[in-house]
Amino acid sequence: MNIELNRLKSFTFWPRTNKQATPSNLAKAGFYHQPKVEANAQLAGQDRCVCFSCKLVVSDWTNKDHPWREHCNLKPTCAFVQGKTTNNVSLAISFAALPAERTDTVRE
Repeated sequence: MNIELNRLKSFTFWPRTNKQATPSNLAKAGFYHQPKVEANAQLAGQDRCVCFSCKLVVSDWTNKDHPWREHCNLKPTCAFVQGKTTNNVSLAISFAALPAERTDTVRE
């Protein structure tokens, strides 16, 4: 999950409509969505997120929670938070690696 695009894709069933803890902000802060499945097959912790680098688990996001701030406060020793090498691939790099689409039309 070191690729931000893959982290973003993990939020397909994100249950929150929160101004701060959006899938985009969470993925940028290093989190991917991983709801916890209880033994009785019911989902609990629907908004459970895990950091790809330090494996910090955060859930029960509120409207006041900002992903970066929460990550920095809860796990300041995380290599990703500290800006150390983590093999993170940001969206900018992911999109830059895509082949260019041709937008012009060929006329005969």
